[in-house]
This record gives sequence, structure tokens and C-alpha cells, in this order.
Amino acid sequence: MASKQTANLGLNKWEPTDFIKRDEFNYNFDKIDTEITARYKTTDFTGNNIVTKINDGATTVKISPTKITFTNAVTALSNITPALGTITSGTLNDVIINRGTGSFTGDVSASTLSVTSNVIKFGTSTTSMDNTGNTMRLKQSDANYFSINANGDHIHWKDNKMVLRIETTPDNHYILKSGWVGLKFLTNSYSIQARLNDDSDYADFSGKNFRATGSFYGIGNMNIESTNGYAAVNAVGSNSLVYLRSTSETRVVDSNDFGTYRAIRASAFPTNSSVTAKTNIKPFTEEATPLLKDVNIYQYYLQSDIDNGIYDKQKIGMISETVPALIRDEKGVDVYTFSSITFKVCQEQQAVIEEQTKRIDDLEAALGAMTDTIATISGGVEE
Repeated sequence: MASKQTANLGLNKWEPTDFIKRDEFNYNFDKIDTEITARYKTTDFTGNNIVTKINDGATTVKISPTKITFTNAVTALSNITPALGTITSGTLNDVIINRGTGSFTGDVSASTLSVTSNVIKFGTSTTSMDNTGNTMRLKQSDANYFSINANGDHIHWKDNKMVLRIETTPDNHYILKSGWVGLKFLTNSYSIQARLNDDSDYADFSGKNFRATGSFYGIGNMNIESTNGYAAVNAVGSNSLVYLRSTSETRVVDSNDFGTYRAIRASAFPTNSSVTAKTNIKPFTEEATPLLKDVNIYQYYLQSDIDNGIYDKQKIGMISETVPALIRDEKGVDVYTFSSITFKVCQEQQAVIEEQTKRIDDLEAALGAMTDTIATISGGVEE
């Protein structure tokens, strides 16, 4: 029989001289089982109850971060102290950082990254990103930045001055503006236009070399000019041609006066005279000689030469106001018509020459016969 008991649960304890009884062992086991069941429950060892007991306790529990491994994503940080230190791995989902300071290094992958502050600064430099009046600005400094306003206009600023601006025009095209002009990119055709900054009219376009792989069109009046030197239109290649196209005619005039014509120099001036270019064709049966008989030829100087100080280029020619209407062309003379009439005059004169030659031959034959007759008569008289 046990001669002693434990202090807390009163369990049986035996001295060397005590007899051991089985009932005393059973008593001890029953007592332990009863006390454990009364004092601790299996539900007390779930994660939530353990955390509750730690939070309700007076003692602060310290756990080394190296002893904690997150097997899944961290989904809530609201109950963790603000002094988080450095998070070097894992995934943070649905995180809201309020009044955060310090630094972050790494990648952020999210469908939406929301920043409620109006300014985001990068490092210790002056670079930043801000939102002012629904305009987002990516700034290198307060004077140099790139902005996108509420209309979607993209603007590049340098020294607080607009350098480039990309916007949509009222007619739904896109225009890139800089200085007084802009390039307009049309959305309804494969075209780019040089426009004034306010898109009210076309702007000048200049360059050293301009190459067009297709057609080059001018809307309204268009000039191709050289302010220093010459202007050339080249067609490169053995079979290449240069075409000057117009629905009426082509004129070469003074660069400052459309009413003053200038000379053209070339090795030949063929005129298209194909039957394919003509209609109502019929022979010209009028006499050509009378058309040119009364046309006067004058000597003169061009007024444009005198205005430019050229006094030694005397000209010989006709005055368009005095020639027959058939060869007059506004203030000019139709050289092709004139040469055709001249050719007709030559034909008429050739016919006259041939007729006169025949008459001369006939007269010479008659004269010869008369001479022979006279000689015969004279010989008979002498005999």
C-alpha cells in the first residue's frame, strides 16, 4: 500500500518498503485522465485558439522570422505591426499601404495598381509622376516633363514651353504640333498633311531632298521653287520620262509675275499631231498666202528684259494683236498653226512655180521654133 501522495494531483507514491497494489495504479491513471480532460481540450490547440490565447496573454511572444514559413499567399496584413522590416519573397495580394515610407525594390505584377497619392517620386532625383487637374505628368523636373490630359492629348514640355503636342482634330484626324506648324495624319486615307498649328490651312514644307514613290499632289495653288540655285525635276533611267500634267495647258512664267512669260530651251519641240488626238478632220482648202501676206514683222525688245536691265536682246517677230485670228492664241502666236500655214503657202508657191516653169518651158520651145523659122526665112532671102 502507497505510503505517500503527490502534492498536486494526490497520486500514489511508494516507498521501498511499501506493498504495491494494482488498484493504486488504476487510481493514478484515472486521476491523470480526469485532470487532463478537465484542464485541456483538443479544440484548444487549433490555430485560432492558440493565437487568441497569445493575444489575451500578458506576455509578448517573439518568434524569429526564420522560423516562419508561409505555405500559401499572405492575404491580410492588417493585424501585423507597421514595422514589417524587409519582405524578400512571397506574394502580397490586395494590399493597401497607407502613409508608407522607405524603399521598394523588385517587380509589381497586378491587374490594377492603385495609388491614391497625387505624387510618386523616384529616388533622390527630381524625377516624379504626378496627377494635377486630371493631367498625368511624367517629370524630369518642374520645367521638363511629358503630360497626358483628360482629352488624351500627349504633350512634351521643355523649359515650361510646349515642344510637341499630339491631339485629335475636330474632324477626327491626328495632328503632331510643334512651333507654328503640325503634321496631320489622316484617318480616312493614306496621307500626311503639313498644316498650320491651328489646322486652319496648309503649311509650307521644305527639305534638301524629297522623293515620292507615287504621286505628289498639291491642293489649291502649289509652287515648286528654289530660293537659291535651280529647281530640277529628274526622271532617272534610260526610259524614264518627265510629265507636266494639266487639264488645260502648261505655262512658263516669271517667278514674280504670272503675266510675264519666260523662254524655254530644249533640243526639240515636237507637237503632238497624231490623228488620235484630233477630231472633225478635213483638208484646209483656203488660200494660205493671203493670210500671211499682210502680216507685218517687227523688231522690238521685251519689256521684261528692259525691266531687268537687259538692253542688247533685240527681237524680230509678230504682234499677236495684228495677226489673223487663226494663228492668234490669247496674247501669243500659235507657232504650230503658223508653221502649218507657212507650209501651205510654200505648197501654193510651189504650184505657182511649177506652173510658171511650165509656161517658161513652153515659151522657150515656142521661141526656139520661131528662131528656127526666122533663120530658115533669112537663109532663103540671102540666096
